[in-house]
Amino acid sequence: MQDLVWDSSITILAPDLFPLQRLLLHRLDEFLHSCLYACAYYDVILSVVLLFAKIRLSCRPKMSWRMEPGGVMCFSPTMEQFRDFSAFVAYMEDQGAHKFGIAKVIPPKEWCPRRSYADIGSVVISTPVSQFVSGQQGIYQLYNIQKKALTYNEFAAKANSDQYKPPKYSNLEELERKYWKNVTFNQPLYGADIQGTLTEPSVKEWNINRLATILDGMVDEYGVAIPGVNTAYLYFGMWKTSFAWHTEDMDLYSINYLHFGAPKLWYSLSPEHGPKLERLAKGLFPECADECASFLRHKMSILSPSVLRQNSIQVNKVTQEEGQFIITFPYGYHSGFNAGLNCAESTNFASVRWIDFGKRATQCKCQPDNVRINMDYFVEKYQPEQWRAYYRQKYSESPALQTEDSLLGRKRASQGPVLSFSTSVKRQRIADPVKNDWTERFSGLWHSQPRNFALERAFNQLASRGTTRCCICSIFDVHSPYRGMDSAQIRTASQGLQISEHSERSRGVRSLKVVVQRALIELPSSLRRRCSVEGGEGETRGRRRSRRAMKREPSLEQDDADSQLITCQSCDITVHRGCYGVTGDAPLPTQDWQCTRCSEKAVNAECCLCVLRGGALKPTTTGRWAHLVCAVSIPEVFLEDSSRKEPVLASDIPRSRKKLVRQSSLVSTCVLSRNDCVQRCCMCLPVQATMTRGLGVCVQCVRDRCYSAFHVTCAQYRGLLTEECGERSGLVCHKHYMVQEEQAGLEIGPGDEVYVEQGGKMVSGKVVEVSSQTQYEVSFEDGSVCSNLGPGDIVDSPSSPPQQGSKLRVRWSDGQIYPTTVLGQHSAPLYTVLCSTGRKLQLTDEYVYSTREKLPRGLQNKIKKSLKT
Repeated sequence: MQDLVWDSSITILAPDLFPLQRLLLHRLDEFLHSCLYACAYYDVILSVVLLFAKIRLSCRPKMSWRMEPGGVMCFSPTMEQFRDFSAFVAYMEDQGAHKFGIAKVIPPKEWCPRRSYADIGSVVISTPVSQFVSGQQGIYQLYNIQKKALTYNEFAAKANSDQYKPPKYSNLEELERKYWKNVTFNQPLYGADIQGTLTEPSVKEWNINRLATILDGMVDEYGVAIPGVNTAYLYFGMWKTSFAWHTEDMDLYSINYLHFGAPKLWYSLSPEHGPKLERLAKGLFPECADECASFLRHKMSILSPSVLRQNSIQVNKVTQEEGQFIITFPYGYHSGFNAGLNCAESTNFASVRWIDFGKRATQCKCQPDNVRINMDYFVEKYQPEQWRAYYRQKYSESPALQTEDSLLGRKRASQGPVLSFSTSVKRQRIADPVKNDWTERFSGLWHSQPRNFALERAFNQLASRGTTRCCICSIFDVHSPYRGMDSAQIRTASQGLQISEHSERSRGVRSLKVVVQRALIELPSSLRRRCSVEGGEGETRGRRRSRRAMKREPSLEQDDADSQLITCQSCDITVHRGCYGVTGDAPLPTQDWQCTRCSEKAVNAECCLCVLRGGALKPTTTGRWAHLVCAVSIPEVFLEDSSRKEPVLASDIPRSRKKLVRQSSLVSTCVLSRNDCVQRCCMCLPVQATMTRGLGVCVQCVRDRCYSAFHVTCAQYRGLLTEECGERSGLVCHKHYMVQEEQAGLEIGPGDEVYVEQGGKMVSGKVVEVSSQTQYEVSFEDGSVCSNLGPGDIVDSPSSPPQQGSKLRVRWSDGQIYPTTVLGQHSAPLYTVLCSTGRKLQLTDEYVYSTREKLPRGLQNKIKKSLKT
């Protein structure tokens, strides 16, 4: 009986009661405990217990909650329970709502935040953003491009137009599928982070603009109000407007009320899965992670639920209808999108439970205006027992801060606000071409930015610091001058520009000259059909001997005048005479030479084939300008006068290249199907999102089956190089360049395990000897070139080694014999390989693959298939 009564009293003390009810039951419980020692009154005690249970049932809150299908708790309080906001949030956490990251609250029917929304048509949405989403296969990145202000009526008209209205759907599950299928298409407008409230001032309960939590104590004590943090923000959404995965600033709570319109669909994670998401995001967005450890606070990373589930991260989902609240809890990652035109109101708040989260919240270090809260005020006021230890631990590591605090003493809390903020701190990161991207290194040079001729001059000066010192053939320079360049360096150089520098620069110095390929001859018409964008820049067959549709000049050793370095007096570009097309044999009087652009006083000239300024420009046949390096690198662009390298003929660019499907740099793989590709240069995506005019012309990665596309100058300025691959020479994408860098030091030597081709199959083997073989570079009559012709392919057997200019007959792989001219020769390794079949073969480099080498996917599959058989 004693155990029964004790258990009953414990059951009676439920955690879901309001303060007065708790006090009443607590007093009754104390009485029952005192009666336990009077064993003669068991019957009386039992009767009191039963009476107590009835009281408990009568005074227990009539509060109900249910679990939504998506795994989120939904609460429906009465008006009485709804009045005390902080107590109700505490009750939700007692029930475990915080374990799911977010919760939904359906307010009582009698609660009304605003009588009518008919008068909001003139509300000004001051900073709407156009949302540009890039990526594929559930991995995306969001860019917000700020647009001009408009009223709500104008915004609503756009949202309901054919361009922006949602598709027809039978249920939200169908609409959700359509969202993820079309997330990268179109660019919806989002009226996000608009300071203000639609809740009437007379509303006392759950008024988002004054929730009266401990965070609002900062306003009362210091007068500190942070828009969107402890004051309300409005959000005007339309179909497909999104918010990326994030936690609130300082891992605070947040509350969101949907005033009217289409639903919002929310995704959330349990706080315990937050570290998993962060690790996954760092792997999927390595460049962002390298630049900012807390890059998820930029609110730019979108990952679909399927991607998260594939990585063992459980995703919760809930739909917020009109007139419903969503509460997010500390360190609860969430994201979502709007199903159509709607309006929501939101702010942050705090509780005592949040303080421990706030103390360990991470900070974004790359954005100076993000929200930072000094937790001293909260720890000292609400956790006084921890204050001394917290203070010692926090400030003992920084003597400077400790000295300042010792001077301020315990009065420091009254010396001023402990929050730092700006009026735009809550705004999602606006896509800026100079933020969180390699493009920031060339800030001021993009077409979307204001022209600054001084910056161009400074950039041109810095570009002359490479091995070749020529801004044209530096694209072949292994020690690219662009890799170490940044915007601060360029701006510093531009500020220090002086006319006296011109006389101090080296004008007539000769340097190593790398010949610009295809600069002296147009692509033969018979080969133009092969310049399709399908499958990369031309057909390639790995590293086999091939003829490429490019022609080199006869020799790298040009005459002295052709190799002369000259610098423009106005824009400071440094070029070789031969590269830029300065005719004449006599050396130039370098003190007064001007490039074509400057001689025509075209200060505002910019390349029509890319999106970057600076560098060596030449006029086009249509009255525009183009970088010479772009002109010689794009297959369908030619030079009418090959000696003067001008004008540039860019009118024959086919629509297939202008509408080139291009892969985003935000996805992790380069091998894509055509349906998986998205548009735009994969290197300057944030910049192009801000542009309203021409986006230039892209080339594709020269590697087989890689569809990554980029501007020539984006690749050049990023420090990527050209390489020969199969029948083409061209640029490689950043991914393949990094692989190439990793394998740069990989050499095959005696004893190494390799794969070789034998009888149409790949077999394993071991290198037993490495020698050398002379290979020849020859040109064919149709203008194509082969750079790795072996002696065994020469039909004639000359008595002496062929010299430059010699005529040779060559047997090609199709069995035909072709006349050729020798352009040069070089030494290449020759490997003697003992195959696993017992045969010993002598093979050149293009036929031997190291087991340590990262091989193309097709070759890997061929090796696996051969080894199985």
